[in-house]
Amino acid sequence: MQKVQFILILFLLFSCNQEENKNQTHEIFQNKEEDSIDSGSTDTLILVEIKESKCLLEPSLEYMELKKKDPFFQSFDTVGLDYSMDEIYYYLVTHYDSISEKQLIEGKFGDSEHSQWKQGFSSGITYTFIKYDSGNACILETSCDDFKNFYSVISKLIYYPYEKGGMPKHYWYKDSTYYGPGNDVGCHNKLKRNKKGNYFLEQYCGC
Repeated sequence: MQKVQFILILFLLFSCNQEENKNQTHEIFQNKEEDSIDSGSTDTLILVEIKESKCLLEPSLEYMELKKKDPFFQSFDTVGLDYSMDEIYYYLVTHYDSISEKQLIEGKFGDSEHSQWKQGFSSGITYTFIKYDSGNACILETSCDDFKNFYSVISKLIYYPYEKGGMPKHYWYKDSTYYGPGNDVGCHNKLKRNKKGNYFLEQYCGC
């Protein structure tokens, strides 16, 4: 009888231990699941889309120093070619990569023969140069849709100290879309916007 009681006690102890181990095992797995959820939330990968700016770069310090010393870039006048190294084109070749060669185009404006060439640059920029009998013109097309940025950079490039070189006084219209001498001889600069909402510059220097 005592033997039977002893066996019964052992069986009960064994059953209790198994239930306790089962509970402990359940708690361990539950804790692991919670830990894995927590660690997963801290390791979540956040993707951030970084878009390349299509607006104009601020002129470098070297460029601005040169602009101060030689505002009309007369030292860059080319010999034997149909164009001069103006401040717009010099800015492009020192701040952007060229993606095409100059594409020469012969044309006619009224009764006046003129030559024209176009060149592409990185960031969706195109520069067109036109030489007339009475002066030179250029068109700077960009992919910039931010007028504040466009105006900020262009105003630095086309500023002319009229006290140098005998040029008449140049000024900005109130709406910041024109910089030049008005009806006088000089460089007329117009800031415009195309149908896509991108800004471009039209410049004519001459009579």
